[in-house]
Amino acid sequence: MTPSVAVAAVTFDRPRELAVLLDAINNQTAPVRSICLVDSGTVPSKDVSDRHANVDYVRSEA
Repeated sequence: MTPSVAVAAVTFDRPRELAVLLDAINNQTAPVRSICLVDSGTVPSKDVSDRHANVDYVRSEA
């Protein structure tokens, strides 16, 4: 059985850093099963997360 990874991440107004993070996660040696991204910033990051098929995007408004 090949191990796989599931990741949860929270972001707040850091689209450039988020893009780097998602690329790094998806370039791991173990397959990434899913990424749950919670966005609580004022600038939505959905356009960044949409570039990765395995990201479940959740928008959290305070």
